[in-house]
Amino acid sequence: MSIKGVRYENISPLIEKIKNNTCKLYLDSDNIYINAVGTPIGFGNVVTAPYPLFPTDLQPQLTAVAAGAHGRTVVTETVFDSRFRYVDELVKMGADVAVAGDTAVVIGKRLYGAEVAATDLRGGAALTIAALSAEGRSALSGVEHLERGYDGFFEKLKELGASVMRK
Repeated sequence: MSIKGVRYENISPLIEKIKNNTCKLYLDSDNIYINAVGTPIGFGNVVTAPYPLFPTDLQPQLTAVAAGAHGRTVVTETVFDSRFRYVDELVKMGADVAVAGDTAVVIGKRLYGAEVAATDLRGGAALTIAALSAEGRSALSGVEHLERGYDGFFEKLKELGASVMRK
C-alpha cells in the first residue's frame, strides 16, 4: 500500500515508532510505501508532547495497536487530562491496560470482538483499530464522532478491505 502527499516531518515521531515494528516503510519524496509483516510488538515508552514530538492526537490509536501487540508499551500523556477515556472500552475487548494518572501500561494480547462505544473522535479511531484486529465481530456505537471528524471514514476502511456493516 502507498500513501501519497505525506509530509514526513509532520509524522516523523510516529514513523520512528512503527518503522521497525510490524510495518516496513519505504519513504520516497512525499510518498510512503507500507508493507505490513506479522504481528506488532510493544512500542516501549511513548511520551506525548507538543509538536514536533509524539502527537497526543495519535496516542489512542497507537495504544489500540499496542493492546493487540506482543509485549509491553508504556504511554505517558503530557498534553491533555482524561485522554485515556477509551481504555475501559478496550478492556471490554480483552485488552490488558492499566491506567494510573497520566500513564497507561499496556501488555499486548489477543483482542476479541465486543460491543463498545466511542465517546470522542480519537477514542473512536482507537476502538475501530482494535475492532479490526480483534477476533470475532465488534459493534461500535458513537460513530457520529468518526463521521464528523474523518471524511468518508467507513468507505475508506472498506476500500482497504475491512468488513464494515452499518445498521
